[in-house]
Amino acid sequence: MRKSERGQVGLVGEYAVLSALILNGFNAARTDGNSKDIDILCMNSEFSKMTKVQVKTEGPDTFYQKNKKSLPHYAFHVSTSEKYRTNYRQIILDQEIYFVFYLCPQTPMALEAKPFDRNRTYGRFFVASPEEVVRQLDFQAEHSNCKYLYFRVFEEVDDFCRRIGGDMMSDFENRWDKLRG
Repeated sequence: MRKSERGQVGLVGEYAVLSALILNGFNAARTDGNSKDIDILCMNSEFSKMTKVQVKTEGPDTFYQKNKKSLPHYAFHVSTSEKYRTNYRQIILDQEIYFVFYLCPQTPMALEAKPFDRNRTYGRFFVASPEEVVRQLDFQAEHSNCKYLYFRVFEEVDDFCRRIGGDMMSDFENRWDKLRG
């Protein structure tokens, strides 16, 4: 995917999350690129709590798959190892940035390649606290030589996924109350 396409996918995700927040009773606004690590500011309906949100989006054809028969393992790129080691962990924890990971709707071509994934024709939202994101990044930094660090969620499979540092979809999907604190 070209850089310009990735930027557009990112914008799609930000607007999708903004819409979902408003529909879930939040007062929310995009920061329009004025803040490096914060995409959306939202407040609860009583205006008593403000939450900073970082949106990470994966495109309609993107997910990790070992073979065509395996269940999906969705990976959202969060940071490079180099950026993470220097300051990203502290930014997440100190600024209390919450993450909403948005999976774009699947394209017809992607559905053709993944027949088991036909019911994923709509966007999906996964809400994670700073601590949950850092826990998963810590695991990867310790157990992987990969240059990129990802937040990963799996389709419901078995306990093996948890043992290798991943979390099930149901652990994070549509947890908008997490942002109300």
